[in-house]
Amino acid sequence: TYQGKSGLVAIWKDILSTKGEILLWTNQTMERQLFETKQHSQFISERTRQRIPIRALAVDTPDGHKLLAEDVKKNRQTKILNASTQFTAETYLYDNKIAIIDHTTDIIGVIIENQQIHEAQRAMFELAWTAV
Repeated sequence: TYQGKSGLVAIWKDILSTKGEILLWTNQTMERQLFETKQHSQFISERTRQRIPIRALAVDTPDGHKLLAEDVKKNRQTKILNASTQFTAETYLYDNKIAIIDHTTDIIGVIIENQQIHEAQRAMFELAWTAV
């Protein structure tokens, strides 16, 4: 369990330690309210530098569409979710881990390291990915 901005940066560092693809459920508007553009850009730049691919399912917001528009140069594939799909917490799937980050009032994150839970979450992501 991680708290505050420093805790979330620690989670980002763990995510960037992966050698494989990252899967992401994201609400870019909520993330950008918490993190400065500089911090957000640093995470993306480091992921891009390491050539870590990412697929993102983004909430239908202007910030989500901005993410989609920059896919090619950011080693990313983004799909915009149906407008009725709304959430604020983000979920990252990588290696055999799941990182869940809440950017609202509590600013809290957790990392779960469990292969079976990861596989179940990955299956749900893949179902949504093919449905969008």
